Amino acid sequence: MFYMAPTQLPLLLRDLGAGPAVTEVVVAGSTLTGAVGALVFPRLSKGKLTAVSLVLLGAGCGVGLAVPNLTLGLADLAPPAHRGRVLNGLVAGIFPGRFLSPLVLAPLVQQGIATAFTWTGVVTTTAGAALALTHEEN
Repeated sequence: MFYMAPTQLPLLLRDLGAGPAVTEVVVAGSTLTGAVGALVFPRLSKGKLTAVSLVLLGAGCGVGLAVPNLTLGLADLAPPAHRGRVLNGLVAGIFPGRFLSPLVLAPLVQQGIATAFTWTGVVTTTAGAALALTHEEN
């Protein structure tokens, strides 16, 4: 789902009748929300950040929180001697994820690209909300 926006969003916009200029503005806006999220990340409470980033991913604008949160979470979990290897695995996982996303989501996309975005958004947002409700503050 993480890579659905960069791989499928131009197709959704095309189906909605958007021209190339609109597609470029939306893609640039997505990058901008990522930058804004990354900039505000250090100021946010870490308690429910994973849940919030999932909810925002479901709404289409959580990349800027999800990426630094995932990176920091993995770094915190990994023993110091293995942090480099763990974070290398994260970066290495980006490329197969981008490649596999369209293949894994193809059955859902065949139902219609708008339907695919709707369902992945609903599932991701629901998962984030459930996590927020069940997560205990540390």
